[in-house]
Amino acid sequence: MLADRYISASGLVGGRLDHMGRMVKFALELQKQVKHFNHDHGTDLDVISSIHSGDVVVGTVGSSNMAFDVWGDTVTAANSILAQGKLSRGSILVSQPVFEFLQDAYYFDKLNPDPSSGALQPLISMWRLVGAAKQQLEVA
Repeated sequence: MLADRYISASGLVGGRLDHMGRMVKFALELQKQVKHFNHDHGTDLDVISSIHSGDVVVGTVGSSNMAFDVWGDTVTAANSILAQGKLSRGSILVSQPVFEFLQDAYYFDKLNPDPSSGALQPLISMWRLVGAAKQQLEVA
């Protein structure tokens, strides 16, 4: 099994009111691209996303082999969501604040954290995205 982590962020520069929705759209597009890659190359790769919102610290790390990194309690919480959830292929998991902000735009199922997961933080309320964007009602 091949495993790795990729951290992405939205709203770092200039602050964006739609940063949570942009991250869900990014996760959905990432799933779509991995599915196409699998089809084209006969592979069986998977991507599971966790989305949380909050303050982060960003910067470059290292002197000879520099890398841009993002860290802080928000990143730890997003990692904890992955650690304490019962993950299925292609899951997009979100924290309570993200769910509350996006519940009118997307369909979610409440997940119960796995207390035996060994998560580093207290158990976090989390939700799994189960449906694409809800249709917006047009008012005439």
